[in-house]
Amino acid sequence: MRYADGQVVCPWHNSRFDLASGENLDWTPGFAGREMPRWSRRMIALGRKPSPLTTYDVMIEGDDVYVEL
Repeated sequence: MRYADGQVVCPWHNSRFDLASGENLDWTPGFAGREMPRWSRRMIALGRKPSPLTTYDVMIEGDDVYVEL
């Protein structure tokens, strides 16, 4: 996964997600890390609709990181 500007990019289908909200910002713009033409996105997605990432509340206390599950 690549991370920049509060976004993470999946290395398999290049989808971009906002790390704070989990919102899908760009659904399947590629395949296996390669950019694909816009018309091919429906084929790559195989009819699936974009889903947000699951997000968790995180607290940092000193050197400890707590994730609320």
